[in-house]
Amino acid sequence: MNDVISTAVRIGKYVYWISYLLNKLIPGDQLETVHVERQRAQAAYDLIDYYNHFSKGETNRLDALRKEGRAGRRQVAIILRRLNTVAKEVDLPSAEKV
Repeated sequence: MNDVISTAVRIGKYVYWISYLLNKLIPGDQLETVHVERQRAQAAYDLIDYYNHFSKGETNRLDALRKEGRAGRRQVAIILRRLNTVAKEVDLPSAEKV
C-alpha cells in the first residue's frame, strides 16, 4: 500500500509542476501537448486515489458519481474497468480485494 501512496504523491507533484509550466513557461504552440499530458497525469492520480479508497471499502465517490445519471454511470464503468486492470497488474495484498 505504501507503494501506491508514494506513487500518488509523485503523480501529484508532477501535476503541480505541469500546471506551473502551463501558467509560466510554455509557449502557446506547445500548450495543447502539455495540457493533454497534464490531463493524463491527473487521470492517473485520480485512478490511484480511487484504488486507495476502494481498497479500504470506501465507495462514496463512486456511489455519488453513479447517481449523476447516465453520464455518471458511464464514468463509473470506465473507472471500475481501469481499477480492475490496475488490480491485476499490481503486486499488493489489497489488489485481490479491489
